[in-house]
Amino acid sequence: GLMHGIVCAPLALLLLAGAFRSVDADLEDQARLDAGERQVFVRATLPQVSWAIATVGMIVVLVVATDFTIADILVVRTFAEEVYTQYALHRSHAGPALTALPLTLVLALMLAALQIRFHLFGQHLVLSLGRSPRLIRLGARRWWFAAALTVVALALLGIQFYSLAQYVKSPQDFAVSATVVGRELLFSATASLAGAAVIVLFSVGLGWAAIRSRWLRWPVLAGLVLLLATPAPVIGSSLIVLLNRPGWTGWVYDSPGSVVIGYVVRFLPFGVLLLLPTIQRLAHETELAARVDGCDWLRIQRYVYWPAAAPDVAIVWLVVAILCFGEVACTVLLAPPGWATASVRAFTLVHFGVYRDLAVLAILATACMLVPWSAVVLLLRHRLRQSD
Repeated sequence: GLMHGIVCAPLALLLLAGAFRSVDADLEDQARLDAGERQVFVRATLPQVSWAIATVGMIVVLVVATDFTIADILVVRTFAEEVYTQYALHRSHAGPALTALPLTLVLALMLAALQIRFHLFGQHLVLSLGRSPRLIRLGARRWWFAAALTVVALALLGIQFYSLAQYVKSPQDFAVSATVVGRELLFSATASLAGAAVIVLFSVGLGWAAIRSRWLRWPVLAGLVLLLATPAPVIGSSLIVLLNRPGWTGWVYDSPGSVVIGYVVRFLPFGVLLLLPTIQRLAHETELAARVDGCDWLRIQRYVYWPAAAPDVAIVWLVVAILCFGEVACTVLLAPPGWATASVRAFTLVHFGVYRDLAVLAILATACMLVPWSAVVLLLRHRLRQSD
């Protein structure tokens, strides 16, 4: 539980920060006339972000319940671990599907209850939609806060790097191992960026269908719920059944494209959920005006929704790429020979103990992930300045 919490903390922080950013500042100011800061936070701020807290909690539950990597390393038996074991031992597709059925049903019911409770993810759209929220001005103290947070972050990273560096005796050993694992890192970065690009390409249109389309709303939402609630090993084994056939599907299955397809199926719901607030903020009157001017659905997507969502699409693309880079449970089944990703290689090596190649791979993978996370922070800072 602690390890999953550490892994999910950055994503949860990012989602909650965006939710608190959408809080109605005027409502908070009105509440301050009758109450102190603590009561304002409890009675005016938290109710507006209750949808986000519930959604983030549900996402963390889904990530933990459908992932088997940490449980496999720690030899803890979970539903996802059992699904992977059933397929790895027997190569039977019915076994994993039946094993995962209880978990899928429970998580699907939880997602449906969350959707009904918060009215199609829209309760956060309060009366003053689009107004800038109140910012906490720290003044001169912000540098102390920034310095303290930087020290904490560097200390956490430093502990990990120091523990891993103990297995690397010299710079020459590091260079040798880096050459060995360099192919996996390059392939992971390329496949992750490609998979994330495909996901955001479809996410805008699917988000529009989930919010604006009367006929497509429920099929799209049902599909998202099903994908979110399906354990990753079941997704991997299902794609093997679909792709491992004679013809062009077999060619795709034996190519690196199978890994990209796995990323798309695994994380498409996350891309749609991350872009839903952006699509929801766009006034419906803008779409109606475009229809009056003769725009069809494709032109509305091109000239209305994509320009409005472009800044957020870049952020979501990087966040989804980070999720793809660390994906193991589905990729370990789909990766063709000679095209293992960095996460799969690390997952394989860790069963034999932490040695030099694994230590170097972990250090380089962490360094690679710092690049998109830094880009996400810079993009978010730029967006905040624009909204101010």
